[in-house]
Formats: sequence, C-alpha cells, structure tokens
Amino acid sequence: MRRAVIFDLDGTLVDTIADIAAIMNSVLASFGYPARPVEEFRTLVGNGIVELARASLPETERNEGKVRLAGAAMMAAYTRTPVSFSRPYPGVEAILSRLAADGIPFAVLSNKPDSLVARIATALFPDARFAVLRGECPGVPRKPDPAAALDIAARLGVAPGDTVFVGDSDVDVMTARNAGMIPISVSWGYRPRGTLEAAGPAAIADTVAELERAIRVCYTQSRGE
Repeated sequence: MRRAVIFDLDGTLVDTIADIAAIMNSVLASFGYPARPVEEFRTLVGNGIVELARASLPETERNEGKVRLAGAAMMAAYTRTPVSFSRPYPGVEAILSRLAADGIPFAVLSNKPDSLVARIATALFPDARFAVLRGECPGVPRKPDPAAALDIAARLGVAPGDTVFVGDSDVDVMTARNAGMIPISVSWGYRPRGTLEAAGPAAIADTVAELERAIRVCYTQSRGE
C-alpha cells in the first residue's frame, strides 16, 4: 500500500506571521500607508502574495496598478529575508521524522511563491526528507484548484484517495476535497476553529500528537480496515 501526506506550509508547519507582517508593513510604509496589526494578517494570508497585497492596502487604494506594485515590493523584500522570525511549530520536526521512518513520503503545497517555499522549508527543516516542495508557479492555478495537489500525488506514485492533505484553512480542505484526498485540519494556524469545522475536514487536530493519530486513523478508515 502506498500512502503520502501533503502539508500546507504557513500556519501548518511553520508560524510565518511575524515575517509576513513585518515585510508587508514595511511595504505599506513605503507607500505612505499605515501599518496593520500583526494578528490581522492571520485573516489575510492563504491566497498568495498578490492577494495579500490587495487585502493589506487601504480599501480606497486597491486598484490593480497599486496592487501589482505592492505585490512586487512584497515579493522583493520577502526574497531578500525569507526567514527572520519564522519558526516551526513545536513537534512538527518530530512528526516529519516519524513519517520518514515509516516510509511515508511527504510534500509541501503552498500558495506562497515557489522559490520562497523551498527556501523557508529547507532553512527551517534542514534534515527533513521532503519528496516535493511546491509553491505558486506560473501557469498553475493556486489552491483550492486541485491541479498541483494531483500532480504531487502522481509524482509520488500515490493515489489521491491514499493521500492526506493537512492544512490550517478552509482553502486546504477545499483543495483536498477537489483532489479526492483526505483533508485534515490543524487548529494552531491562521483560521478560527469555526471556519475549519464549517469546511468539514475528516478531522481537526489540536496538537501534533493528535495530527499523527488522525493521519493514521484516516488511512485505516479509507482502506476499510
């Protein structure tokens, strides 16, 4: 039996909000706009840098020209310093090690730009054996479109129905459902628990230990064991 796990990155494996907030607020300041509270960014992330820029700008300034400029400035600044404050959530490195020890391949799929995903994941998890690290790429639709998730499963040689998709948002649940994968949500990320419950994942994990149990239970249930 082949099994695999696809993880979201921000809010699932890594707490990146402090970096995102600091960089986006520096961009806003360069445009002469006020900074936003750090916690507010929890509701703004998840749909890529351009949409983050759009949501961060004052409502009266969200024309396409300024959105493109702010998005480009955010990308440039983030590329220069992708990991200043970001840290793995406690216990995440251990679960990745145990998955590897059990021969279960795991990957990352994020709506963050592809180059940033690789740099952040390798910087914070230098010993993790990610099979695939994938972010937003030109010509490939972002989550919740299932195309990238299905491509990862195909590259791993695993059927969608035997692939668990772990994330912290309703977008991740929708991605899993659209791809025919098993959605598991984590509650320590950037969306309220109510949002996760409404999305209808197979399970919601409050701790890394619960996540590991949920992954194994979902595999058993999917096989009718």
